[in-house]
Amino acid sequence: MEKQLKENSVFLLREYPFDYQRYIEVRLREIDDLEERRFAKEFLLHGLGKAISCMEEKYIQLERRILNEIEIAANQYETVMTNIKMHLVHL
Repeated sequence: MEKQLKENSVFLLREYPFDYQRYIEVRLREIDDLEERRFAKEFLLHGLGKAISCMEEKYIQLERRILNEIEIAANQYETVMTNIKMHLVHL
């Protein structure tokens, strides 16, 4: 179910998955001051990182709820309508 959810996921619309933890770790290595680096790591990875992880999980849960609500049961049908422009041709 989880694999199917990820295959049908909105995340597939992204061009690439963004690994924020790796990005932060790479950027932290650019900070020369050890004390400043420790503070930034604590704030970014442990503070902001937890918030980002929580938001990603909430979006996955919302997505799962939506997919479960709109799932069409077997042997049920839908009607879909659209407008099309017709060109009359006089012969």
